[in-house]
Amino acid sequence: WPSYGYDAGGGRFSPLTQITPDNVNKLQVAWTYHMNPIPSQKLARVPFATTTPLVVGNRIFLGTPYGRVVALDSTRGKQLWAYDLPTGDQPPFRGLGYWPGDKSHAPRLIFGTLRGRMIALDAKTGAPSKGFGVDGVVDTRTPEIMNDLPNAFYGYSAPPTVANGVVYAPNQDGHIRAFDAKTGAVVWDYDAGAMTYDTVNGVKEQRGANFDGSGMAFAGDMAFTMSGYNG
Repeated sequence: WPSYGYDAGGGRFSPLTQITPDNVNKLQVAWTYHMNPIPSQKLARVPFATTTPLVVGNRIFLGTPYGRVVALDSTRGKQLWAYDLPTGDQPPFRGLGYWPGDKSHAPRLIFGTLRGRMIALDAKTGAPSKGFGVDGVVDTRTPEIMNDLPNAFYGYSAPPTVANGVVYAPNQDGHIRAFDAKTGAVVWDYDAGAMTYDTVNGVKEQRGANFDGSGMAFAGDMAFTMSGYNG
């Protein structure tokens, strides 16, 4: 299961046949992984997870509500590595993106964060990917993107779709941006053209189309996504 929707088309269908309607009631728990790195820690509010794990080979990749991305052995549930996001940041609620790499680049996990970063990790080691942004991190909260709203919320709650070496990331500002999976540079920027800015009680607010939480699906040379509306 190498993509949030199984494939770039978002088919959400697995061709595996080992589990069937006839034997599903015989499944038993093989292992359990606890996401909380400090089980004894008492939290006022217990975080919850809504992520869809990725499975590539014998590895499971997922983000946790504790500000971490982890890799697990899919057979034993053993943690292979863990990456702690910068203080206070979180991986997207719904899942991660996976790029298989090429002749010069090892496979990567690529994802946006709730604080507007785009991060790439080496899928084998969990280390930040060299050559992608600065030490594996691209800060997408640029002046151009924030549009004179430097303190506004800008982050990613949905996993990007990765296809043909490009990372596609719709967001709440009415844009879909494509990033180079190797360098993190913006390849193109689609503007829905419907975002306006109003001042209400002295506070500047944005109104218009947004793609917050939207993934993308590809069919041939066409891409599809859904939009909402801020208003």
